[in-house]
Formats: sequence, structure tokens, C-alpha cells
Amino acid sequence: MSLEPSTLQYLTVALLALAGASGVIALLRPYAERVGLIDRPGGRKRHAAAVPLIGGIGVFGGFLLASAAAPVPLAPRSALFAAMALLLLGGVLDDIRDMRSTSKLFLQAVAAAVVVASGDKVVRHLGGFPLAGEFGLEAWAAPVTIFALVGLVNATNMLDGLDGLVGGVVFVMLGWLLFVAGLQNDGALSLVIAALMGGVAGFLAFNMRFPWRGRASVFLGDAGSMSLGLAVGWIVIELSQAREPVLPPVAYGWVLALPVVDTVSLMIRRLCKGQSPFAADREHLHHIFLRAGYTPGQTSLCLILIAVVLGAVGVLGGLAGMPDWLLLVGLMAVVVLHYVFIRHAWYTMRALRRLHAGWEGGHGPFGSVGAARVIMQPPVNGWRRSIALFGIYLAIFCLPFSTAGMNLGIGLVLVATAMALPAFWRDARRLVLTWLVFALTGYIVARAVIGDAPADGTPSWDHLIRVTGLVSLPVGWWLAGARTQWVWMLMSLVAGGGVAFVAQANWGKLNAGVLSDPAAWGSASTSGFLGAVILMLLLGGMIAAVHRLGRGWRPVFTLAVCVALSVPVIIVLVGSRYTTGWVGAMAGALVIGAGAIAYGVDRRQWLGLAGGAFMFLVVGLGAWEVVITGSGPWRDDLAEPIQAAALYLGGEVEQARALDPSTGRRLQLWQGAVERIAERPVFGWSRMSPRQFDGPLSAFREYNTLYGAVAVGFGLVGMALFAAVVVGVLYQFVALARDRIWPTSWVLAMLGANAAVLVMLGLAIQIDDTSSRTVIVLLMAAGAAAAFQRQWIHRG
Repeated sequence: MSLEPSTLQYLTVALLALAGASGVIALLRPYAERVGLIDRPGGRKRHAAAVPLIGGIGVFGGFLLASAAAPVPLAPRSALFAAMALLLLGGVLDDIRDMRSTSKLFLQAVAAAVVVASGDKVVRHLGGFPLAGEFGLEAWAAPVTIFALVGLVNATNMLDGLDGLVGGVVFVMLGWLLFVAGLQNDGALSLVIAALMGGVAGFLAFNMRFPWRGRASVFLGDAGSMSLGLAVGWIVIELSQAREPVLPPVAYGWVLALPVVDTVSLMIRRLCKGQSPFAADREHLHHIFLRAGYTPGQTSLCLILIAVVLGAVGVLGGLAGMPDWLLLVGLMAVVVLHYVFIRHAWYTMRALRRLHAGWEGGHGPFGSVGAARVIMQPPVNGWRRSIALFGIYLAIFCLPFSTAGMNLGIGLVLVATAMALPAFWRDARRLVLTWLVFALTGYIVARAVIGDAPADGTPSWDHLIRVTGLVSLPVGWWLAGARTQWVWMLMSLVAGGGVAFVAQANWGKLNAGVLSDPAAWGSASTSGFLGAVILMLLLGGMIAAVHRLGRGWRPVFTLAVCVALSVPVIIVLVGSRYTTGWVGAMAGALVIGAGAIAYGVDRRQWLGLAGGAFMFLVVGLGAWEVVITGSGPWRDDLAEPIQAAALYLGGEVEQARALDPSTGRRLQLWQGAVERIAERPVFGWSRMSPRQFDGPLSAFREYNTLYGAVAVGFGLVGMALFAAVVVGVLYQFVALARDRIWPTSWVLAMLGANAAVLVMLGLAIQIDDTSSRTVIVLLMAAGAAAAFQRQWIHRG
């Protein structure tokens, strides 16, 4: 009978381990220096004073205490305790008197052999891959397992270079493993993991930097880092090699990625230099962050968050059904990126420095003189700005897949704005755009209340309120002073889109080759809407990169990233078969082309535009031929809606519906909206959804166009105010290009993205979809940011 622990049991075990670890550390601290368990500063060690090396003993003590008290049999895990104790003892000896690397390696191999010899704790199965099929290790299982455990022990040990770093990363890894163990209904293992997490938490109470404590009072030591690495490896083996695992083995590589990738990359570089792979140096990932100006606490927090994200990719991707080969390719890409990141440390440090300066409120790369210096100065610094930026990042990243995350992010921005209300209102009240937004919002609220608008209509009037610009103004105010963050925010949006695709795609159908079914690619409307906007932003990035080619490595890197990201976005956009998204993307590209003509861009920018558009076309047509199978030539799919529209406008309604039913229904819905507007044109009906259609349209509860819905609900007055806000936003971009405050490529990208959205809103409602609504909020926020920047420059 399987054990199903209660929440109280989990908490009891974790708290007991925490108390035990804290108690052991507190008891041993007075005696640490007497026995030589002390780490003194000097050489590569930059800490200010001598620090006891007793954290590992405390973690193990708390873990043992909680495990003994937990309602689980200890015999099946005796090998784990024995191997951890062996490494703990060896680590203590190493902390007192440095051992040779070969001696430590032998000790680690013996501990790993103890685990393997205990029974079935070996890696026998690595997953299924194309061509190779199910990949098993057979006779190589035991040696490969020993090698892997020794590697993980060393990786964890080498990561221990900053206060709170290895403890925080191990805590995150254990958290993901506890989540998986719970899904796998392994209650006994879940309690063991909870006990180990409690012990690590007890250590972090002494090791993590907090506002009230500027440095660690206890270090983990080799005893702790090695034993924790072995414990994590043991847990991964037990979960991945279970009879009915919920995750493929390769998914656990993502959970372990941060320490393993950092160590493997470092060892490869050392071997290439002819050095020992175990030689100490200052080329770890955390050293790059430190040299870029991050504090030890900030560096640890950044790397812990990276561990959270990497674990999320592996666990959530595995649960979503991502094929093993795709998880493996992604993991290999992480290794390559890490190698390049460290290999070109000088350049990556500069990029990190700019990011850090932008977060802290510095001028970053644009803080020289004149207008650039003015707009690089944030309106408010300190913790309020940090809350706002964190909220924006959270909202952007969660936009494609988590309504709760988006709402929390926007909520944090609004809270930060409320705490800086005098400064915000001082700037906002001087903008014409602010008063247009107030007028539109006030009119909609008044008309909805007076007209008793239903809350369940499509679209809902309260959803319309959120895209009037009322939320965008405070978001734009913070964005205006965070120019160095904009590229990273775009990358966050792309990353969030990737997470959404992994979570929402039907991997069973995709793996089976059923590519022409739109449902296999996730939510069609969300994917199509977001994909069209991202493509316009990436096209702007290509134009900017080509324009700057020959000025260092950054334009080449930017161009490569934009091209690489565009390909999957186009494939998903095609696979979604969301015609509204295709039309929006084409409209955005045309606007970018028209803008390039109007602004007289140079030859290089034209090359970037033409090259990007050509690449989009080639990849799009190629994806169409591969993905959209059995539906006839792509020309028919594009021509039939146009032909149906022509037939409908010519009075041949039935023929139009027979040729392309979707277009025929849409035009009938629009005709119904026009007839409804004509009955009450000035102030509208306060209700944006149709009351009831007759005949074939009786099942429809919306007009399939936001503009028609707004005109029906709020009349020509509402449409005029809505148009005024839209024009006010677009004017800000045009003015920035005219005054040469923004690069032309940025302005073209924003105009293209806004044009794509405006066209899509003409063909669909969209604002009832949370992700699409948030995209609109952010694009309007970009316009508000432009308005604030222009105001700051004119004010000087």
C-alpha cells in the first residue's frame, strides 16, 4: 500500500529538519575554529572574515533527524545515508586539511559505487530518440551511473562559490523533484525530499544574505556540497527509473542543468588550455556576474532564478509531452550558449553591466549627453522601481500562458505607481494622451452604467476599459525610464511564448505527424495574435542589426537571434491556420515598408527590411507546404476569402458562403453590426454584443470585429474617442522618429506591430482573450513611454 502523506506531515518533516539543521549549526559554531573547520580569506577567497565550515554537517544532521521521525522505512535508503556519511566525513577532512583532487575523486567514486551496489539505483534507460529508438545502457548501466554521480557531486561542489548560491540552487532542484515525486505518487520519497529541503533551508538561514545580514555566518564546505550533490543524484535516479515515471529521463537534465552545464563547460575549457579539469579558477558563471558589477547577493539570486526557469522547462516540457529528442536538443543548446557566454566573457560582461545599470537606474550605454541622457534617467529609483520592473517582466513573460501571472505583474506595477503617485501624476497630467484616455474611459463607464450594459456580453465592457490606455499609462511611465531593459523584455516575451507553446501544443499529434490540425499547435487565436506581433518586432530587430553590421559582434548576434527566433514563430503562425493573424502580419509588414519609404531609410536598412521580408515569405511558404497538407495549394487558401468577399459585396451571398463559409459568416455579422449602428448611431446601445441573430447565425454572440462592437455599444462618440487614443499613441512614435529620439528601426517595428494589432481587431474581438488584451496594453504602454520621454526631453 502506497504512502500518501498529508500536508501536515510534509510540514512537520520539513520543519523538524530545519530545526535540526539550525540547532546543529548553532551548537557547532563555537567549536569550529578549534578543530580547524574554518575558512579564512586569502587568495581566491574574497570573504571578509573567517567563516565556520559546518553547514554540511548541519544539513546532514537535520536530514537524519527528520528522516528518522518520518513514517517511512529507512532500510531501502540505507545506501543513501551511508554514501552521504562517507562524503561528509571525507569532506570534513578536506575542509580541515586540503585533500588531493585524485583522493577526493576516489572517495566520490566509492560513494557512488555504494549507491549502485545497493540494488536497483542505476540508470538503465535514457529515453526514446529518432533512429535510435528506446535507448538503454544494458551492461554499461553501472559504470555510467557511477560516472554520472561523480560528475554531479563535482558539479555541485564547484558551484559553491557565493553566499546562498549552492544552497539556493539545490533547494530549487529539490523543489522540482518534490513536485515530480508528488505527481508520481511516491509518498515515501516525497517525505525524504521534504526532509532534505528542510535541512537545506536551515542552512540557508545562516548562509543567505539578507537586508539585516550583509554576509554569510556559516559556509557549506566540501562536506555539504558533495553530500548534497550525491543526494540529488540518488533522488533523480529513483524518480527517472521508476516503473511508471511521469517524466522522461532527459527532462531531469534540465533540473540539474545549472551546476552540470557550468562545470562541463569549465572543464572543457580547462582541458583545451592543457590544465587540470579540477584546477581552481575564477571563470565560473557567477564570477562573470560579479565582474559585471552585481553584488554577491544579486548574483546568487539571478542564478537561482535561472535554475528555476531551467527546471521549469524540463519538468513542464516533459509533462506536456515534448519528445525526448527536442528536450535533448534544447539542453545541448544551453551547453553551447553557456560555452559562448563564458568564452566571450568580455562582451557578455558588458551586456550584463548594461542590464545591471538599467535595473539600478543608471544611464547604461545611452547615458552620454543631450536627449539620450535625459530619457535614460528613471523618474523614480529604489525599491519602487524594482517592484515595477519586476511586475513588467512577470506580466510579459506570463502573457502567453498564465492569466494569474499577468494580473500579478500588472498589479505590482500599479502598486509601485500608487507609491510614487505624486511623481507619476506630475508627468501624466501634462500629456494630451492622458486626457484622451480619461475621456474615453469615463465615457465608456458612464454609458455602460446608464445604459445598464450586461457584464456577460462579448466583448465585455470591463475588458474594453482595460485597453483604453488607463492601465497602459503607469506601465508606460516606468518603461520610459527603463530603456536598457527593452531588449530583455522582448526576449522575455519570446521565452514566455515558447513556454506557452510547450504547455499548450498537442505533442501526441505533433509526434504522430498530424501537423495540419490547428488544435495540435495550441490556442489558434492566442498563437496567431501573439505571433504576428512578435514577427513585427523581430523584423524591426533585423533592420536595426543589418544597419549596424560591421560595428562589432553585437549586430551579427542580434541578426542571428532575430532570424533564429522568427523561424519557429512563423511555423506556429502557419500551423495555427489563424487567418486573422496572417492578415495582421502582412498588414504590419506593409506598414513597415511604407514607413521605410516615408522616413527615407538608408540602403542597409532597406537590405534588412527586404531580407527579413524575403525570409518570412520563404519560411512561411515552406512551412505551409509541410504543415498544411491535403488542403490544396496555398494560393487557393489566400484567394478564396477574397473571392468570397467579392461575391458577397456583389449580392451573391449564398455563393460566397459556399466558397468560403467563414468569410461569408463574417461579412453577414458585419452587416448586422452596420444595421444595428444605423438604428442608434450617436451614443449606441451600451451593449456591444448582438441580442440575437436569425437563421444560420443564431449561434453567434459577437460581431467578429472590435470596431463594430464598440460602435454598436457606444456609438460614433465612442468610436471617435477610441480613434483619438489610437492616433495619439501612433503619433508619439512618429514624433520620436521625426525628432531622432528613437532609431528609425525601433519606430518601424512599433508601427508595424500596432498596425498588425489594429487590423486583427478589425477582423476579430480579441480583447476577451487575456493574452491578446495584455499585448494591446503593452503596445499602448510603449506609446505612453514615448510620450513621457518626449515630455522629459522638452522639459530638460
